[in-house]
Amino acid sequence: MNTITTPAPARTDATIGTAHTVAAALPTSLPATFVRLGGGAIAALVAAFAVLIALPWPAGATVSVAGEIGAIAFQVSTLVLLFVMWRTRAVGDSVGWRCLGVVVTVLVTIAVVTMIVQTVLPNEITLFAANLSWYLAMAGMFLVGVGVVARGQWRGLAGFLPLAAHSWPLVVLPVMLLTGDTEGQSWMVYVAYLAVTQALIGLVLAIRPQLTGARR
Repeated sequence: MNTITTPAPARTDATIGTAHTVAAALPTSLPATFVRLGGGAIAALVAAFAVLIALPWPAGATVSVAGEIGAIAFQVSTLVLLFVMWRTRAVGDSVGWRCLGVVVTVLVTIAVVTMIVQTVLPNEITLFAANLSWYLAMAGMFLVGVGVVARGQWRGLAGFLPLAAHSWPLVVLPVMLLTGDTEGQSWMVYVAYLAVTQALIGLVLAIRPQLTGARR
C-alpha cells in the first residue's frame, strides 16, 4: 500500500496576524511584586506631595519651594503609574493608544523638568511653563484614564480610579462657582482631591496587583 504524504500548509499573512493577536492577548510579563512596589512608590510620593504642599509659605514669598517639590513628587508618581500601565497593557496594544502613551509620558516628563527649573530659577516665564505643562499633563492623563476604562484590562477600582483622579474639574469647578473663590477653598479641594484619588490608586496597586492582570 502506498502512503500519501500531504505537505504541511505554508504560513500565510493571516496565520501570522492571528499569531500576533494571540501573543498580544497573553498576560503581561510584569510580576505582581513590581506592581506592588510601583503602587507603594505612588502612595509614598503622593503622601510627600500632600505634606509639602500643605506647608505654610514663607513670609513675603511668591512661590513655595516646598510646594514646588511636592508638585514634582506628584508628577513623578504619575510617571510611575504610567510605567505600570504600559507594562500591564492597561490601554491595550493599538497604535493610537501607544502613541497617546508616548505623548503623555513626554508631557509628564516635561512637567517634572519645568517644575525643577521653576524651583531653581523662579520667574514669570518658568512659572508659566510649569503651570502649562502641569495642566497639559493632567489633560493627557485624563485621556489615558478613558483608555483604561475602555480597554477593561484593569478591573474594579484599579480600572476606575485613573479616570476618576484626573476628572478633578468635575469637582473643583462647581466649588469655584458656588464659592466664587479661585484660590482658597477651590485650591484646597483641588489638592485634596488629587492627593486622595492618586494615593488610592497606589494603595490599590500595592494591595490588589492582580486587578491589573499582573502575573503572580
